[in-house]
Amino acid sequence: MEKLLETPIYITDDDSEIRSLIHHTLEIKGFKNIQTFSSGQELLSKLDETLNGTEPSQELLIILDVVMPGDNGFDICRYIKTRWRGISVI
Repeated sequence: MEKLLETPIYITDDDSEIRSLIHHTLEIKGFKNIQTFSSGQELLSKLDETLNGTEPSQELLIILDVVMPGDNGFDICRYIKTRWRGISVI
């Protein structure tokens, strides 16, 4: 169970209140490695920087809003799945 609570979770939503609510809820549940992003492009920049085109070495979960300005969540999810198959997106 402890390993699960260390799983990196990336919350991506343009609404700061939603980001805060999800972040707070996950913290209460004991998750420790949570980061938030206000846009899909911000998330993709972080993934590029962190993974440098390689698959993640550990489980990574992305909670992704669908309706956002610019690229919507479906576009971002498609891009992630073509580049990094090992990332879980909800």
